[in-house]
Amino acid sequence: MDYFFIGDATNNGKSELSLSVWKEGSFYPYKPFWVEEEDTCIKNHLFIFQFERNGLKPIILALLKF
Repeated sequence: MDYFFIGDATNNGKSELSLSVWKEGSFYPYKPFWVEEEDTCIKNHLFIFQFERNGLKPIILALLKF
């Protein structure tokens, strides 16, 4: 993780936890049918989590391509 932000990232009036993470891979076991093998290059991924009573709920898990 190289950056995090707590604030209203989704413009819904509620604070979320946003994480910028550099990691390998893109799809885990849920690859689209046109992807034949896992991407092992290190790329930046954005994770946004909603605060819940019992923890965090993932709401956006995205690969950022530059």
